[in-house]
Amino acid sequence: MLSKTLSEVQNQKIVKQHELVQQLKNEVIEALMHETTQDAYADYFKQTINAKAGVLVTQLKPDGQRVGSTVIDTVEEAELHGLRLTNEGIALVGRVFSEKRSDGSGWNAYVANISRVNGNLLSYRPVDVDKGEILFDIAPLPQGRFLVAGSAGYTQNPNGASISEIAEPLLAVLEADGKVKQRIAMTAGPRQNQLRSLVAYGNNWLVGGFVNGPGTHSADSNPALVTADGFVREMTIAVQ
Repeated sequence: MLSKTLSEVQNQKIVKQHELVQQLKNEVIEALMHETTQDAYADYFKQTINAKAGVLVTQLKPDGQRVGSTVIDTVEEAELHGLRLTNEGIALVGRVFSEKRSDGSGWNAYVANISRVNGNLLSYRPVDVDKGEILFDIAPLPQGRFLVAGSAGYTQNPNGASISEIAEPLLAVLEADGKVKQRIAMTAGPRQNQLRSLVAYGNNWLVGGFVNGPGTHSADSNPALVTADGFVREMTIAVQ
C-alpha cells in the first residue's frame, strides 16, 4: 500500500497528460456532450450531425484553430467520464443507456478510440459485465490494450435518476477494439465502490477511488451517510 493522497495522484495524471500534449504539439482535445450540441454545431459549422445521441470530439490546434470533429453515435443517451491521449489516438470512456430494464440495469459502460491522425472512429463498444457499469478512466497498455477503471453491479431507477447504494469496483483489461479480455479482482468495501483514476507508477499502477460511498437516497433518513473513504492502491497488473 502506498501512502499518497488522491489529489497527488490526480496531479500526476494531469502532469502526464500535459506532457503528452506538449509532445504531440499539434492538437488539444475537447469532448462535448450536451443535448443542444447538435443544433449549435450545425448552425455554426454548417455541418449536420447524423446521430440521435452520443459524444462529439473536436480536435484543436495549439492556437485554438479547429482541425475537425468526430461523432460517436451511441444511439441512446450517453455520458463521457474519461478521456486519455495516447501515442496512437484518443481513448474515451463513460456510460450509455442501452435499454430500459425493470431491474434498473440498463446502463452499460462504453469505450471508444479515435485516430489522432485523421479523426476516424476506430472502435466503439459497450462494456457489460454485471448489471450497471460505468468507466471513469482509461490508460494504454502494451499490444494496443487498455486498462480501465470504474464501477459495476449498480442499478438506477428505470424511471428516474436514483442510483443504488451498492456498486462494485470495476478494473479490467480491454483489447484494442474494446472487448473485455480480463476483469481484475478487487476486494469490495461497503456500499458504493468506485475506481476513479489510473496512473502508471514504474512497473506498477496507482489506482485511486473510494469505498463506502452513498447512493442517491442514502441520506434521506440520515445525512451522516453522505460520506466516502478515499484510497490509493499500488497494484501490479498481470495480463493473462
